[in-house]
Amino acid sequence: MLLAVLVLVLLLTFGVYGFTERMLAEKAAANAHGISARSRACADSGVALALALVDEGTAFPADPPPIYHEPAALRGVLVSPSDDPLGNGRFTVFAPVEGDPTGTQLRFGLIDESGKLDVNGLLNLTVRDQELTESQQRDLLMGLPGMTEAIADAIFDFIDEDDDLREFGAEFEDYAALNPPRSPRNGPIDSVDELLLVQGVTPALLYGEDANRNGLLDPGENDGEATYPPDNGDGLLDVGWTAYLTVHGGEPNLNADGEEKIDLNDGVLTDLFDALEEAFDTETAQFVVAYRLAGPLDPENSSDSLDPNADVDALLEEGLDEEGNPTVPTATEQEQVDAMAGALAGLIGGADEEATVTRAGMDLSGGATADIGSFYDLVDRDVDVEVDGELTTLISPFQSGALLDQLPTILQTVTTFDTEIIRGRVNVNQARVGALLGVPGMTQGLAESIDAARMIGADGEARPDLHAQRLTPFWLYTDGLADLPTLRRLDPFLTARGGFFRVRSIGYVEGGGPAVRVEAVIDGTTSPARVVEMRDLSDLGRGVPRAMLAAP
Repeated sequence: MLLAVLVLVLLLTFGVYGFTERMLAEKAAANAHGISARSRACADSGVALALALVDEGTAFPADPPPIYHEPAALRGVLVSPSDDPLGNGRFTVFAPVEGDPTGTQLRFGLIDESGKLDVNGLLNLTVRDQELTESQQRDLLMGLPGMTEAIADAIFDFIDEDDDLREFGAEFEDYAALNPPRSPRNGPIDSVDELLLVQGVTPALLYGEDANRNGLLDPGENDGEATYPPDNGDGLLDVGWTAYLTVHGGEPNLNADGEEKIDLNDGVLTDLFDALEEAFDTETAQFVVAYRLAGPLDPENSSDSLDPNADVDALLEEGLDEEGNPTVPTATEQEQVDAMAGALAGLIGGADEEATVTRAGMDLSGGATADIGSFYDLVDRDVDVEVDGELTTLISPFQSGALLDQLPTILQTVTTFDTEIIRGRVNVNQARVGALLGVPGMTQGLAESIDAARMIGADGEARPDLHAQRLTPFWLYTDGLADLPTLRRLDPFLTARGGFFRVRSIGYVEGGGPAVRVEAVIDGTTSPARVVEMRDLSDLGRGVPRAMLAAP
């Protein structure tokens, strides 16, 4: 009897022990779930803050909030306080330092997608309103590490609308012969990941060694073949083509009120003069319209002149004489028609003599003979034009020595583009060398100089002093990286801030537990800004050591 009681007590004890263990496990699981939920909410809060910053930049484009490297605003932000300090919920928004090949630094800011080449937009890229040849298109991608002529042509063959095979490319027949067979997209791709379907593109080329997508060189990414992913163990991080290519390219071409900017190439010169006079003053309106009437005294230094170092020489040479000057007026036929219409209107009104349309003493009835390819065409220039019947030299009101602080406001008022969204320009503040080399006319030396001039110190400290100076690409001139003729030729393809931003946000609780890592793409070309892509990267791990997440 005693033995039976002992056995019963033993069984009950094991039962209680098992029940206790299960309850403890349930409690741990519940705690982990609660921490995970809080971490997710914190990570989402990071995206929400980024959304607000992008929205503010759209609303105040001449003075946008700094978003490149702001540890005080984006690192270890407390959003879910707790009575227990270890229970505080925080988020950190982080990004790789584009100019750090060792992958040892992080910055705390957003990734401007305009710092990459818009792979869809490259097909429609033009120079002086002329399409690039297939060879010139191929050259735009040849700056990417590991790129070959065959893969570059295959990428364009994959997304162009025709079935014509490029010199080194791949078309329908090549894909039909694969196992399993597939077809080229023959249209814009929705994600850079789709490039894996292109003949010759491998995961190693597209994603590089950064298996967990954190922008840091982790031990497993620097040990050769010992662990996944395969790497060369050279102490440098191969970030892959995802750091150079995007499908989210564009920036708004509206002023702060959401209205159209003044088009400096407006074909109706009277309208252009009146708009500029209202926005600026008579002197500014007179000079800009005079430039459109007669062109500058040094046309060889304009944005449409020949650049002997450009990769698109053949295209730039078209329409130029031996000196590199335009051989024909650049005004469009429509502009001439508009000007003639203005003159005819005067005749119909009953004028006895040949009708003229004048502003500030200038006869505008002849129409424009020069277009403005870049705002910088107007900087430090002189124009000879007849004013009240006398040939007069007008000096530009835009002088380089006093322009830096004024430019953000000026460029929010005027434009040389006639679309609401400008596609394909590359952000000089964030682009890597390989992406910069995709800019027509960019040289290796200038690309490397731009890459070395990051808005972040060598030891990772923020450089807020540079933010206000780099709101436009004009800093390339003021910092001595490019002269004005070079800047004029490059400017149609450059920007200092795009409209799409990638956000990497980690939510976590200080005391430990699961962290949540999300990645979102924000479209700031609309108002309000909106999230157009969202991914949960938590399965790839936290990705960032806790010591780097929290503010020091």
